[in-house]
Order: sequence, then C-alpha cells, then structure tokens
Amino acid sequence: MNEIENSVRLMLTERADAVPERYDLLSGVRRTIRRRRTRRRVVTGSALAVALLAAGTATWSVHGPDDHLVPADRPPSPVTASATPVTGLTAPASPISLGRLPDGFGPPTVTLDSPFSWTLTATRPSPPATIEVQVSTEELTARDGAWQKYANFSTIEIAGTKASLATVPYHPGWPDASHQSYLGAYFEVTYQRKPRQWVRIEAYDRDHETLDPKITMDDLQVIATGLADRPSPVTDLLRFPALPANLTIGALAPDHEVAGTASALLVYAVSAPAPVNRPYGATQWDLTSAPIAVLVGADQYAVTGLGANPKTFTSFQVDGHEVRRYGEGYPGRWVLTTSFGRDRTIALSVMEKFPLSEKRAARTLLAIRPGADFR
Repeated sequence: MNEIENSVRLMLTERADAVPERYDLLSGVRRTIRRRRTRRRVVTGSALAVALLAAGTATWSVHGPDDHLVPADRPPSPVTASATPVTGLTAPASPISLGRLPDGFGPPTVTLDSPFSWTLTATRPSPPATIEVQVSTEELTARDGAWQKYANFSTIEIAGTKASLATVPYHPGWPDASHQSYLGAYFEVTYQRKPRQWVRIEAYDRDHETLDPKITMDDLQVIATGLADRPSPVTDLLRFPALPANLTIGALAPDHEVAGTASALLVYAVSAPAPVNRPYGATQWDLTSAPIAVLVGADQYAVTGLGANPKTFTSFQVDGHEVRRYGEGYPGRWVLTTSFGRDRTIALSVMEKFPLSEKRAARTLLAIRPGADFR
C-alpha cells in the first residue's frame, strides 16, 4: 500500500458515514505523507493568499457565450500536456533554507503543505534517517497523535530561544502486542524562530519503524542554528498557466514512494487557516473542502487516487483533445483526466458546488504543464 492509500484511508475513517463503498476511494493524497506515521502536516485554505496574488497569480476570463475560459493575455487554445517544462505559476518558495546537516544527508526537497506552511525534507541512506523541517506562519506545537504516550517532553534552548522537545526513545522489538501504536524512535523540536514564523524539526526513520535513526541532540541543534532567511524554491513539479478565479495554489508535493507523480490542491484565496498540528496532513488531502485537486501519475494511480472508478467514464473532445469524465467518485466531486506526457495521466477533481463548468474544467486541465523537476 503506498503513501497515498495510507493517507486517504486515514482520512476516510473520519468520514466513513459520508463515503460510499466504491472502488478504491482513495480520496486524495499528499502531503508527502512519507509514511503512515502520525506526523504529517495539513492542506487547507489560505493565508499567504494576498502575497501569492500580489506575486502575479493569473486568473481566467470568460470568452464568449460558449462558456470556455482562456488564460488572461494568453492564446485561447490550450496545447496537449507534454513532458517539456514551460513557464507558468507554481507554488511560492519556502522563506527559509537549511544550512549544515549531519553527515550523509542529501539535498532537501521542498513541498508546499498549505498556503502558510512548507516542509524541507532531507534523507540519509545509511544509517537510514529522515529529517523534516516545517516552517509556518501559523503557530506550531507538538503534533497530535498516539505517539505522545511514548514520548518524553522537555524544554531546551536553541540560539537563545526556548523550544519544546519531544523524544520517543528507541525500543528494540517494538511495536509488539502491548505497544501496537509505537512507531519507532522519533524526535521533534518546536519553537518560534522569529515573529510570525514557527519551526518544527522532526527526525525519524521513514522506512523502518523498528530501527533507530541515530539522530542526536547535537544534530538537532546544528540543524536549528543553521536555518537561514533565504528562500528555498518548492520542488518544481507542476506549472499552471492560469488559475480559476479566486483560487490559489494551496499545496504541491510529489509522492516519494511512487516515481513520476505529483499532486496539488487549489484552494480559496481567502479562507481561514486550518490547524497545522494534526496527526496526518500536509498535503493531507481534504476533498471535502478543496475546490480543485490535481494528481499526476500512472492511469490507475491518478484516477483511483482521486476516488474515482477507473471502469466508469465517458469521453469528449475539447479543442481536438480527448478528455475523460469519471463517475462514482468521492461524494460531491467529479473527475476529468487526460494524458500527461508519456505513460502518465493527469486527473482533476472538482467540487460540484464550485462554479466551474465541464468545458472550463477541461481547459484548466489541458493547460497544466510539468515543471522542471517532474520526473
């Protein structure tokens, strides 16, 4: 089971009464929920909206009575998605960069978790470990979840600032029958780095719950004191030549367990920020409130990842390009797909109450391009 399925099943357990028992119903994905661990962020709607819009977010304009949209100041006819990176809108950069890391860690990947939070992730193959640094304009505290019953909590000092430290010790042989919710050794440091900027540093072994990631307190101090006020571009996965009016990019991330994938959420530019301390999230797909969700991957991956039945669809043409519409999906949503480069499908999930016609949604879908980092 990949991380998309894990994250979606977690989300669906909270909404089981509202979700019909259909196909794979993997209602979404992403935060790069790198494993089914309880430490993940949240995708919601908005806070950096004003900054993002000020940075030049394009909008759609209605063009004539046939109800089709074109990107403002762009030709009306979209081109089929290709593997060639092009210019366009992408997620805003993280406001911080990582400095020195413990030996063996590679360059970080950067994801947008919500309109007000980012995560910088670095991994080490041996001994295996993952370090994640989340930065947010909303206050961060210890993540919620069952892991806390195994944790020791204390207060430490980082660069003259008080920080909360949570440590889950390494227990060989766990999880066992008496400790089924134990997810392995885990370290979490949370503090306010500057006004309106909170940081949470997490260290664990992403792939092996029973191994010690061998991260020390000195390592955490080095990571925290090395953070720099220098923008880190989000991994360039998808480009949007334009966005439907009133929406902004609310999340953008890859699936680290499945190659050639990407996901994004388009959320309302003005909405209340959601909590950032839930036990799973960032790029936690909340298909109950995000107007548009985008998922790229192999055909079955993209379709079922948005809760649709791959065996139930109709086809239609838009500007000479085939688009499929799938039924029997997540309640209150419908899904369109088209090809996205070689052996890839791009799927667009639209909330029924969002004012976007099928043709306009298809044009939105056809206008999305792969970014320079999409593989």
